[in-house]
Formats: sequence, structure tokens, C-alpha cells
Amino acid sequence: MNNKFQGSKSEIKKLLALYGLKSKSIVPIKDGIINSSFFVLDSENEEYVLRVYQRGTRADRDILNELRITAKFRQAGVPIPQTLKNVKGQILTKFRDSKYNQWRAIVMEFITGHHLKSNEHSLISEFAGFQAQMHELGQQILPRPNLKSSFNKMAVWLKEERTKALLKKLPDSGLKQKYEGIVQDILLEIKEREKEIWTLPAGYVHLDYDSNNIIVSDRHIRGILDFDDLSYQPLALDSAFSLWWWLFFNPILTHTQILRRYRQGYTKRRHWSTMESQLLPLFIRLRNATLAALLFINLPKGPDLKSLKKAIKLDSLFKTLKL
Repeated sequence: MNNKFQGSKSEIKKLLALYGLKSKSIVPIKDGIINSSFFVLDSENEEYVLRVYQRGTRADRDILNELRITAKFRQAGVPIPQTLKNVKGQILTKFRDSKYNQWRAIVMEFITGHHLKSNEHSLISEFAGFQAQMHELGQQILPRPNLKSSFNKMAVWLKEERTKALLKKLPDSGLKQKYEGIVQDILLEIKEREKEIWTLPAGYVHLDYDSNNIIVSDRHIRGILDFDDLSYQPLALDSAFSLWWWLFFNPILTHTQILRRYRQGYTKRRHWSTMESQLLPLFIRLRNATLAALLFINLPKGPDLKSLKKAIKLDSLFKTLKL
């Protein structure tokens, strides 16, 4: 059974009719590993994005909580696309396809622009400022889940990706040993510093900032997308996950400049505590090790050895970062 929506255009048109929309054009959007998204041009030449959530991954209450929180961010001025209500006044729509499978969907405004590029360093400070703003807002939102339980999911994710990766055949067996050593070192440090982690400032955070989820136009950030990974976590973890993207996809010689620009933008709204600064390198390493397995071994048809070697090399640099 396929848990990702692959409906026909006629099915999509019926779904859009629940929003009072008549489509002129429907084009699948290839970005996105989990959900199915479609660009929609309606009869009034208005542009939208239809998202159909993968089945079996998230409960309705989790999706609705995500939409509730992102609406608060948007009301505060964060550039997040507006979610439309259907003809019944609901933001989450349930529907059945021709095979009577049930799906959940939302329709959002389409934001024109291009995906953020890793060499657009002039946008780092603006990006960091929006992230700090969301951190301030995310701290205030209730309810507040148990931080220990939420953070432990990050360690579990690393272990799961590590296990899958180690089952794959790699031409260079030494890479597996090096990668496994890095994972063990990260998990040990998490264990040793867990009491410090539980005391960090926490809130609802995005956790998945990358090129596909940031829209740029006229040299400014115009859209922050895809809050599927929204979770109650240490704020520093969210900063670390986004910093990893900037650092990994840029030359090492630019890292100092990237960190400086990020800090300048972030601290205009919020300052890291001493403990947050001390734990940021560990959190960057956590992201690096998890995505090294996911993106470079587990998802591709064949392992991306060049990127895997880069991740292994960068781990030693991330470990000694001074923030």
C-alpha cells in the first residue's frame, strides 16, 4: 500500500472544489520526501500550493497543532504562507480518493521566489533574525511537552539511521568504522551532558531549515515553509540544525564568516546563554551524523561516498567550533 498520495488530476480538482477553487493548472512539486505537494493555478489566476499529507505518519492533532503554531508565527510577522479554510471553515480537509483511501490536505498561498542557495551569505543575518523571532515565540506557546522525551527522539533518530547505514555495503569498510566511532562519541557526550541539555531554554522549533524550505525574492527571505518536523526542543538545537546546512554546503574557509553573520542576526533579538553556546557544537555534530546516514547512504540508490567522507572530515572541525 502506497502511503504517499498519487491521485489523478480529476481527484485533485474535486479536492480543490472543497475550497471553492477551480483549477486551470495542476503541477506536481518534486521537492519533499514525505508529503505530496502540487502547484495550483486557479481560474482567477491566483496561485496556491496543495499539500496532501502522507498517511500513517502523523495524527490529526499533530497536524492541527503545527498549523496553530505556524499561524501564531505568521501573525507576528514571520513570512509563512497563509493556510486557506475550506468551504466548511476548516483548515485541515479530509477526503477519500477513488480507491476509498482517506487523506488529509491543506491549501496554502504560493510564495513566488527561488529556493535559498548556500552561497547567498548576505541572507544569513536575516535568516537568523527570523529564527530568533520564532524561538522567542516558540517559548511562549503552550502546552509544553516533556523536554527529555522530545530530545531523546533526536538520539533515537540518529541510532535508527546509523543502524540502516551499517547494513549497507560500502566499498570502503573503513568509512563504516569511522562513522560508527563518531556516532558512539556523540551518543556518549549526550549521555554525559543530558542534565545540562534538559535545563536549556526550549520551545516549538522548525528543525528542518534547508534550501527547499526557504523562499527568496528581491534579495530577501519571503517564505519559510514545511514545518513537518515542528517539535518542542532546545532552541539551540534548532540553531545548530540550520547552522549545519550553511556550514556543510560551504567551503571551510567561509565558516568563520558564516558563524559571525549568523550570530549578528540572531543576537539582535535573542542572546545564547553560555550553556547554549557550549552545546551548539554537539548539536551540529548530531545533525551532521544523522543526515550523513540518511542523505548519503540510506536514501540514495548507491552511497554518496564523497559527501559521506566530507561529513566524517567535518565532524572533527565541528567538535572544536568556538561559538
